[in-house]
Amino acid sequence: MRTAEIALRFGESELNAFIASHPAWEEAASEGLGWRQAQLDSRVLAAAAAKLSSRARALLELALRQLGPLPFDEERLRKAGAIQGRWSGAELLQGLIELRQAGIVFAVRKSWGDELFFLPGDAFAAWLHALFPFGPVPLAREQARQITDRQGADCAPLGMKLLDGLRTLVMAGMRFNAKGVLPKKVISKTAGRLFMKEGDLEGWTAAFAYRDDYPKPVALLLDLALTLDLLLEDEDGYVWNAETGEVWLNLPEIVRERELAALFVSRYMTADFNLAFPSAALLHVAPFKWYAVGDAAAWLSKLAISSPNADMQASNRQQAMLSGLACCLRVLQACGWLEQGRTKDGIEVFRWRVLAANVPQAEPGRIYVQPDCEIIAAQDVPFYVRWHLEEVAEFVQAGVVTVYRMTKAKAAQAVKQGWTGEGMLQFLRDASGNDVPENVAALILEWSRQAGSVQIEQATLLRCAGSEIAQQLASEPSLRELLVEQLGDRTFVVELRQLNTLLKGLDQLGCCAVKPPLSEQLERAGKSRNKSRSQTAKPQAGLFYDPVGLKHFTLHTEVPLLIKAHEALKQLPSSWTRQLRAYHSSTKREILERALELHTAVELRSDSSILSFIPSTLHEAEGSWRISGWLKQEDGAEPSEISLRPEMWEEMRLIVPATEE
Repeated sequence: MRTAEIALRFGESELNAFIASHPAWEEAASEGLGWRQAQLDSRVLAAAAAKLSSRARALLELALRQLGPLPFDEERLRKAGAIQGRWSGAELLQGLIELRQAGIVFAVRKSWGDELFFLPGDAFAAWLHALFPFGPVPLAREQARQITDRQGADCAPLGMKLLDGLRTLVMAGMRFNAKGVLPKKVISKTAGRLFMKEGDLEGWTAAFAYRDDYPKPVALLLDLALTLDLLLEDEDGYVWNAETGEVWLNLPEIVRERELAALFVSRYMTADFNLAFPSAALLHVAPFKWYAVGDAAAWLSKLAISSPNADMQASNRQQAMLSGLACCLRVLQACGWLEQGRTKDGIEVFRWRVLAANVPQAEPGRIYVQPDCEIIAAQDVPFYVRWHLEEVAEFVQAGVVTVYRMTKAKAAQAVKQGWTGEGMLQFLRDASGNDVPENVAALILEWSRQAGSVQIEQATLLRCAGSEIAQQLASEPSLRELLVEQLGDRTFVVELRQLNTLLKGLDQLGCCAVKPPLSEQLERAGKSRNKSRSQTAKPQAGLFYDPVGLKHFTLHTEVPLLIKAHEALKQLPSSWTRQLRAYHSSTKREILERALELHTAVELRSDSSILSFIPSTLHEAEGSWRISGWLKQEDGAEPSEISLRPEMWEEMRLIVPATEE
């Protein structure tokens, strides 16, 4: 679940109350940020993390490093904490409550009552950067000059691919076939404009619907468009959402690409931990600085320790992370956000191409209208210009610049869509900043005149018995606007959409006319004429399965103050928790059994040493018993797993997790 959905279900004002009331969000409050803005700002998140208790911060770091962006339950959290050996399960759950009280972690309840906890899916990358900034050092300038075999420098960014694909879809038609998918001809034409091949996405295993019908690049295009509400869906197919589309087309390029990159990582790269971690880290790499792939893989493998791979040797972890990083680099390069290369020593390198949000936006580029009717658009031409340009000109080729051509057929098609010759000329003048060449302007006006010289309309006829009745109806004020045109002395043209209104008016005058039998197609046309399909279409879930989607579960808006173990601990003898005491072996075992049940740590005194111990498993052993577990590590050292017999310590007590630190 991402920030937008949380805000929709939790309530924007309730979320903003976290910012106003919780001390962790002091910096966000001072800058006037809302909750949603704060969750995506790594600088603000770093300031918030610094104000958390050590236990809450440790839990947050644990969730980032070991659990990743996917939802988790209490059992998985406890196991992850046990591997680290620093916190008992009860302490982690108390830290979890602290994070929920701060509006950092949220919970949903499954239908059978179990809870799942999660960070907002689109906040994972920002939190990762806030707590663990990208560590590798970029290549020196001298090394960067010697990079060869560069790939991806001329790849259009995903926003441009999305624009081209959507423009092609809208022009080709987006009605479904009998199978409920787009026709093969439309799919093929769209795929040709994306300049993204299946091989470019090798290793990216995100699952999606209609795998047998849509190539992965086309499925990605459709899913992004549906997720961004650029396309809506009705019973017949997809519809361009003009309202949302206009906003998207007018976004600054840097903002649009950064938002797309963040959406791509949070929606498509989270299911596999070895992809989720590298892709999230790459979002915050310094742009246009070269890094060694090996350095990045080493840093990632040291930082990210996923629970399923916790027993991996360090070399195997690094190899798994290197494979994941290689896949991320390949996929993000196909999206036009990343460039790869190799130094003269054979070291593989990469650099991020998406500019930071605070970089000043350059002046928008202009198109060039040539005397031969060709139109040249450089990469800095705004999206809204490109979108409308494809309504009036044929696409020819893409590259460093995109080439279009004015043609008679395209001008005729533009006229059908509502353009006039003068309107086309004014658009070209505004987009180029210059007058259109005289010969091109003359052709456009001639083509548009020819295209608009005839018109086909759907209508029906009102035929009167005589000219006197026709004159009477024509002079009736209530009917005058409904009778579009008179043919001869006793016949009128009536628009289909006005037919029912006309029949009611005739009834009121005592002229009872029978409604003519219309074909189903004409009936539908009469009802829907001048009404956009986008008015009846609705937003739909995308084609890709969302690994962080929790929309079917109930979002908890109330946060408990204490973990369940606190109430159970109150029922135990107070001496078990208040002070270290000596006990018989059977009582020691009983205390440890309760510790295992409540997931708490115990304090043990052996000779003059006091140890904090997290019990894990109770074993029967040759007429006695022993307990295995971890010595608590407070200094970040490697966890120490040990096994103890009851005679190995003298005194003990249960540790009750503090509600505050």
